[in-house]
Amino acid sequence: MYLSFPIYLDMEDKVQAVLSDSERGNIASVFCNIIQNEGYKVGIYANKNWWTNYLTDSAFNNSLWYKWVAQYNSSCTYSGNYTMWQYTSSGYVNGINTNVDMNYWYGEYIDVNPVTVNTTVADSITESNATVRGTVAYSGQKPSEVGIYFGTSENGMSKVANDVINHNKNPFDMWYDLNDEAGLYLDSNTKYYWQCYAIVNGKEYKGEIKSFITLNSSKPIKSIVCNSTVMKSTKKDVSYMLEVAITNLSAEDIKGIVIIVYRDKNGNIIKIHNGDIDIACNSKLTHSDSINGYTTISRADVYVLEV
Repeated sequence: MYLSFPIYLDMEDKVQAVLSDSERGNIASVFCNIIQNEGYKVGIYANKNWWTNYLTDSAFNNSLWYKWVAQYNSSCTYSGNYTMWQYTSSGYVNGINTNVDMNYWYGEYIDVNPVTVNTTVADSITESNATVRGTVAYSGQKPSEVGIYFGTSENGMSKVANDVINHNKNPFDMWYDLNDEAGLYLDSNTKYYWQCYAIVNGKEYKGEIKSFITLNSSKPIKSIVCNSTVMKSTKKDVSYMLEVAITNLSAEDIKGIVIIVYRDKNGNIIKIHNGDIDIACNSKLTHSDSINGYTTISRADVYVLEV
């Protein structure tokens, strides 16, 4: 998750006032180290009196911590370094009926309108190809570049396809046929990883990492008949129970990977489920799945890939 500003710890409590300087420094260090280890910027908030008389341990001189000083005055008279000054609690902004705190930020430029990148689905998967998809939404400047990272491991991905957005559609849908648009020909029965990205003002924003498995060229997908029935429906969630009958089986059990592709009435993919399957000859597989959002599923395409 992207946050525009640091995560701050408020240190003004009377319980903390009776502690020693080093104890207050230790409290701040534990908090800040935990937040930093999770990849976020971190800081300490307190009024001027506390910064001057209580938060004096050497730990508070950490150059990686953002210092936020509250002093309701025409100017901030705190003598130390700080990156944000809270100058009033009687401010007003449109859309809020009560007074709000107001601040000045003196730190580096803060991107308050970050780009949101989503890595969505991979479809049209064959033994040597797939189409990977994602979306990019932005509130400020349009991205100068969008594309995907791709590889056979999460840590071994590299950029394989990119585009320039030459229109104003927002959010922007991206999709790449890996054969045609990335010049890649994949190995069969192999797990691949991909991640969508966008660049704005030289800064790169990334979506989550997802994966798919190419089909096994030596073993075909079994023919499947699938009936989908709505079991329950609410405004927040739709749950579908699938009763799947597999046909054209030889006189043997089947083990492999089941892939279920949920589609709406226009054929658009809503969700892809995949998992292991182990069923006996001529038996039926029953699978339940939850679909977020109040969406009508018109079709569920089910495939079984033998492994």
